[in-house]
Amino acid sequence: MQSRADRRWSYTGIGAVDPDGKLASAPRSQWARLGDGSIIEALLRFDMGIATPSVMVERDLVHEVGAFDEQQRYGEDYQLWFRLALRSEVSVSPEPLVYVRNGHVDRYTRDRAAEYEARIRLFGTMGEIIPRGRLLSTLSEETRRDRA
Repeated sequence: MQSRADRRWSYTGIGAVDPDGKLASAPRSQWARLGDGSIIEALLRFDMGIATPSVMVERDLVHEVGAFDEQQRYGEDYQLWFRLALRSEVSVSPEPLVYVRNGHVDRYTRDRAAEYEARIRLFGTMGEIIPRGRLLSTLSEETRRDRA
């Protein structure tokens, strides 16, 4: 972030550990796709993922966009990344500087119905804050595809 003063947040690549904490194979492919710069469209298409422990954000930027939406049961992190991306391009360091646990039995996203409902809410929230034009049509396409 120091090398790009115009970018007010960043994240890194991630590695994976198994439930016992041993290095594991790479996490699901979504996490392997890293975006740098303007990532709004990639976020809208769910073409990438950002691991929360890898994110660094200027405090002032968090104050500007707000913290996690406590009403968003799932995807609250994704919603925050979207709000951050609307205000600032992002820098990425592809090197895995954090490790996430693969295959954790108690993963909260196992409730697929609640996850689906949260995604619809996420699209609705994003639709309220997204600039008009091409990005709004991208969101509309994703919503239609998600409901199909």
